[in-house]
Amino acid sequence: MLNKTKIVCTIGSQSEPEAVMEKMLLNGMNAVRLNFAHGNLATQSRYVVTAKKLALIHGKPLSIMVDTRGPKVRTHTFEGGTALIAKGCKVVIKSGTIVGDSGNFSVTYENLYDDVKVDDEILVDDGNLSLTVKEKVAEDRSIVCVSNNSHLIKDDCSINIPNVLTNVPYLSASDRARLDFAINQELDFIDASFVRTASDIKEVKDYIASKNGNIKVVAKIENLQAIKHLDEIIEAADGIIVARGDLSIEVPYEDIPVLQKRIVKRCNDVGKFVLVATQMLSSMTRNQKPSRAEVSDVANAVLDGVDAIVLANETAIGHYPVESVETLARITSRMENEIYYKGKIQKAYNSSEKTLNDAVALSVADTALLVDAKLIVAFSESGTTAKRISKFRPICPIAAVTSNEKIRLSLTLNWGVHPVVSNQPTSELDYVAKACEIATYYGVKEGENIIITGGNGVGNTNFMKVVRL
Repeated sequence: MLNKTKIVCTIGSQSEPEAVMEKMLLNGMNAVRLNFAHGNLATQSRYVVTAKKLALIHGKPLSIMVDTRGPKVRTHTFEGGTALIAKGCKVVIKSGTIVGDSGNFSVTYENLYDDVKVDDEILVDDGNLSLTVKEKVAEDRSIVCVSNNSHLIKDDCSINIPNVLTNVPYLSASDRARLDFAINQELDFIDASFVRTASDIKEVKDYIASKNGNIKVVAKIENLQAIKHLDEIIEAADGIIVARGDLSIEVPYEDIPVLQKRIVKRCNDVGKFVLVATQMLSSMTRNQKPSRAEVSDVANAVLDGVDAIVLANETAIGHYPVESVETLARITSRMENEIYYKGKIQKAYNSSEKTLNDAVALSVADTALLVDAKLIVAFSESGTTAKRISKFRPICPIAAVTSNEKIRLSLTLNWGVHPVVSNQPTSELDYVAKACEIATYYGVKEGENIIITGGNGVGNTNFMKVVRL
């Protein structure tokens, strides 16, 4: 009836046409992701207009998230745009800004000299070139390295320094411009790239607050520093993205599945939504069908408990954006039938705070399984009740009823939650009538059970009622 695992789609040239984006929405897209690799502010503004228009036409909640650039260090330019670095050659990273060649180049982070030490590894171009620091020359603040392999690098290549916490300021001028854009456009989520510690999240939230914005901040886990400070980042952020692409530059490939599972479990335990990104259906950028390995990757993510899956190139520049959404929806729907819901409920109970609110949420999920409920209607003005029930992973979807459109869109990434805007009922009869109306809209049939739940007071979950349509 309704997908529980949410689908986030990056918009680009292939999905910009309104007709294409509309088909993506109708086939399961729950959120639009704006990545500035696929257009400037003017381009992204067009994407926003189209997304909001389609959501209004079809009456579907469609949130919009935008990526920051983050404190990413990059190379400056090279003569002719490229430089071939040969294995075993001396390479000097100069202070200041120079036009580089095969023996010398400079980077966008002036204080790299202060942060690295002899024998540190510096990775260039998404890890395709490995350099080892051999000497630091104080006179001109240059870093003398030797290359561990051969590779052709180019202008603006990425620089990664595993196990080194750089002092690059988190918010650059370009990222402040992106935040201003998101605030002015009243977008819903900021994807904070290359987060290192909780203080990075605080810096973003403080900036948003200073502009009177109201946007949730999602931390992208994509370096070793973030792994080391994972618990504090999860606590500070509103949600988490496991960004496997950049993470795999600093972490051995064989560790990525382990880290993904650990991060997903930790987010499930504390009730924060968690997304997985990078190459989920990568082959569908050029093929109409995914590889078997990709299907298994998505399936395992669903079974592990991710709230949402992110499509990147598949929908931004791939030839089959609509088919990618359809395929992802089919895989997730099929795997949701294989989830051991009783076990999920027990695990959520074990990690809960054992409060009255948790007890009611547990009862809702347990009762839904017992009576084969087809829908949970959660009257949740602040969204807290719906998120709390989502943590317990009930067998049926959750229709979260709030009168606040901003709250409605903030719930689009939570597993199983399908938010609805409506005035809150004032009596038990009103609750039942409204819940039955919503259940009918979502396809619940006569004779089937639904569960009505909510709370008296903001953030409380303290009543439950089973109703047969």
